[in-house]
Amino acid sequence: GEAPPVTVTADLCQKNPGTWECVVGGASGTLTYQPTGSPDFDFSLSAQGLDPDTDYRLIYYVDTYSPWRPGKPKGMCLTDVLTPLVDGTLSASGAVETGDLPWPDDLNCPVGAKVWLIADADADCAGPRIMTAWNPASYLFDVSDDDWVQFDDLTQDPQPCNQAPVADAGEDQDVWLGETVLLDGSGSSDPEGSDLEYAWSFVSRPSGSEAVLANPTAVDPSFTADKEGAFVVRLVVYDGSKDSAPDTVTVTATVPTANLCQKETEYYQCIEGGATATLTYNTIGNPDFNFALTGQGLVASTNYTLIYYPDPWPGNGLLCLGSADSAGDGSFSLTGSATPGDLPWTCDDNCGTGAKIWLVPTGLVNCVARTITWSPAQFLFDDQESDWINFDDLSDDPGECVGGGC
Repeated sequence: GEAPPVTVTADLCQKNPGTWECVVGGASGTLTYQPTGSPDFDFSLSAQGLDPDTDYRLIYYVDTYSPWRPGKPKGMCLTDVLTPLVDGTLSASGAVETGDLPWPDDLNCPVGAKVWLIADADADCAGPRIMTAWNPASYLFDVSDDDWVQFDDLTQDPQPCNQAPVADAGEDQDVWLGETVLLDGSGSSDPEGSDLEYAWSFVSRPSGSEAVLANPTAVDPSFTADKEGAFVVRLVVYDGSKDSAPDTVTVTATVPTANLCQKETEYYQCIEGGATATLTYNTIGNPDFNFALTGQGLVASTNYTLIYYPDPWPGNGLLCLGSADSAGDGSFSLTGSATPGDLPWTCDDNCGTGAKIWLVPTGLVNCVARTITWSPAQFLFDDQESDWINFDDLSDDPGECVGGGC
């Protein structure tokens, strides 16, 4: 004769949502079922320590990283509402045709899926999914690590097991404070080539940051780096069946800094032993251009002006940002603010990436006529090749580019 069906017993317990260990003194139960060799999934359940004022259901679902994901299909309720007795005990039994159970196309694929006892309030038995909330301390799980059950006749023609997609949140980035950061999840993939859904979220932000992700379900969302420090952003992709493991990208925002030096007449090299200064500023995403400059080695007791002008030389249309006298020892400090919308449009050889900010002797600049006398050895420039600064709101209508057209 035929061999009798195999019977499996799973010891269930209430689990700590932080450690996934059984809660000492918590609810517990025993589930006995026939996983294979039978046309029906026959089961019996006994439990104790339940809340007598809570209704429960036994559910089956196909596993993934997030079985409670909104819109998640593939799951079913195995029982009607189950109400414990006043002493917190409960017993139930039933049979479900295994062919009606969803194919376990999941992270355990193709070996099994999960059966839990959960609060009825968290079960959507009329809809396409079976979990509406996630509260693990209220549920009964298998005590063992392998809290899944096996079936051998879910479908006569099982499809190849769908593999989880792979999230790629892109390379880490270093940006300026106030800059708009563009994330890139285009490196994510799915083994079966399925279309992906994207879910971005912040893991951490610098203290005081109120950064918000724009279009967090897009492949390339963005945010403004509004505070100094590290922004850690997580990406999970979904292929219609499974979530990926999360991947993270770290964006580090720092205050923009330009190291200035006195340049030789040809203005390519810094003069050894010449004057130097450090300029810190904010640019993109801020209503004002706020700056602080400290210098040393300047001509003592001389008035200097910080200027902004659109390249190329000559910088007609310059804007004077502020002036101050150097000290008797040649040191210098200046802070100030300007509205970027009032600054000249950077329609220049760097078109449209930026314009230049220099510290010059006040006697060489006419702030009213917005012109300057050319004397590079008396100016302080950025000591990098790209001695220009970016703005994102200089003008809505830049017009014609002075240096050849944008």
